[in-house]
Amino acid sequence: LQKFSHLANFLKNVRPVQRCGVLLFNRTFTSVPVQIPQSSININHVRNKYTGKRKESDTRNEDSDSDNEDLKELSEKGTNLIKCSVTSLRADLLIKTGLGLARNKVEVKFYEGKIRVNGQKIPKKSFHVNVGDEIDLIKNVSPTNPDHLVIGRIEIVAVTPKEESISVLLRRYKTLIVENYEERNAYKDSDG
Repeated sequence: LQKFSHLANFLKNVRPVQRCGVLLFNRTFTSVPVQIPQSSININHVRNKYTGKRKESDTRNEDSDSDNEDLKELSEKGTNLIKCSVTSLRADLLIKTGLGLARNKVEVKFYEGKIRVNGQKIPKKSFHVNVGDEIDLIKNVSPTNPDHLVIGRIEIVAVTPKEESISVLLRRYKTLIVENYEERNAYKDSDG
């Protein structure tokens, strides 16, 4: 009988209510006013975050910070260092990735003879390049000096092979004014 005494006390405070054909039980509670001194209340707003993966990302950030410092040492004024992942070291693919051009625009520039690797015209779009090579994309003849060209240049700084791709560090000169190339490789504007 004592086992069920707490159940009997509970049932005294419960009254049945019928809503939508379902019998529900509401428990009535009596409220007792309680006074709490104002000096004893201390509210601190704390935002809890999950920190399980933070340790890994912190070490990764430390590694990337050292990489960023290395990149700053390599960069020059007016250039950007770009780290990208490509499937091969083809000149057309690196121009597309480095200068942000569409593949078909790179193809048009190739057929117009506006792509040079180390100052030489390339015989085919799929020409393979190496570390230290400079790939130039001729934009036009300089408006102020007809002996100079306005180009976009990509220099291959470092290459790191990965499982299914190649990580390439490029130094990009978005706009650069250089002298026209020597003799045989000189660029001749077809408009003039």
